[in-house]
Amino acid sequence: MAAYGLYSHIQSNKRRSIALLLGLFFLVYLLVFAGALVAERISDERFDALAPGGPDADAGVGDYALSNGIVCAAIAAPAHETFLSPTGGTLIDLGHCGRADDQWSSLHGLPDFDRKRALPIASVRVEVASGEARAISEGEGGGLHVRITHALSAAKPTTLRVTTELTRLAGSDRVFGYAELARAAQASAAELAECLRRCDGNVTRAAEKLGIPRQSLQKMVKRLGLREGAGED
Repeated sequence: MAAYGLYSHIQSNKRRSIALLLGLFFLVYLLVFAGALVAERISDERFDALAPGGPDADAGVGDYALSNGIVCAAIAAPAHETFLSPTGGTLIDLGHCGRADDQWSSLHGLPDFDRKRALPIASVRVEVASGEARAISEGEGGGLHVRITHALSAAKPTTLRVTTELTRLAGSDRVFGYAELARAAQASAAELAECLRRCDGNVTRAAEKLGIPRQSLQKMVKRLGLREGAGED
């Protein structure tokens, strides 16, 4: 029993030592390779150094590259058409630097998840500031102003931060918020129909019971085709 206990203790110490060595190796790797923040427009001369490679890589000359030495990303130039929008300004490539492993398609802002309302981007600018390499895309359309920020940092070398800011312009329609969509997605069409029935078709009362805004429920009723006139109080 004593010999077995000693063997288990040695094996446990080995595992801890291996885990410590792996942790130190990863830390050294990050210190050596991460931290070189890059945010610039892709040129002919710099294409091989900046464009993420891979089976689904789409970036070309004129698009924008972000890198922290670990993760490389590409943002489409405004004139770069994608399959969802006639304008660019969105994330089209994402992978590990030097591995040619990009399998990303694209990331688009779609108000109310409506492809017809893909937000047009008019400008993209890049910068290295406050410990981040950033690409900032802006544009207006459908009564909305959009600002999308893609950012890489050395502090979080495996994370791409994406922030989307929407501003309603005068006279524009309201759009779904993500929290509202999450709550609304939990309610099936049948549940919505039943709630409307119990509320005698009163959308305001039904929305209060479901915990979503009245306008959001009206749009869902119309899209799901629950009942003619169900969206009217």
